[in-house]
Amino acid sequence: MENFRRDQDQECIKTVVEKLQNKLAGHRYPFKIKFCVIKVTIETWLLADERAIGNVVGQHVPPVMGSLEDIENPKDCLMQILTTAKVGYTDEKAGQIAAAADLEKIAYRCPGFNRFREDIQDC
Repeated sequence: MENFRRDQDQECIKTVVEKLQNKLAGHRYPFKIKFCVIKVTIETWLLADERAIGNVVGQHVPPVMGSLEDIENPKDCLMQILTTAKVGYTDEKAGQIAAAADLEKIAYRCPGFNRFREDIQDC
């Protein structure tokens, strides 16, 4: 099964799915295609595990308090944490944080992650 995943990026989820479906219109695939649109950016999930961030930057990072999925600019928040630790935000650093992250902690702090995980489990 092929999945097309992207974040909502402030668009209506229905509109995002329709755009993706239109891109595939007229194409045939020998597998099922399932669309999964997450409401938040990946940085929201990365903020859930301060230990993973701390491991990547090499110093203690305090937890981000409150509902992570309500943070308006999670990428800016993560960039600020990394800047404070004198580490620049790059795709590589984000990947390192993701690799070190505890998925159960992300699931606990970000209910949307649970929905995403359920959507992709049959892939």
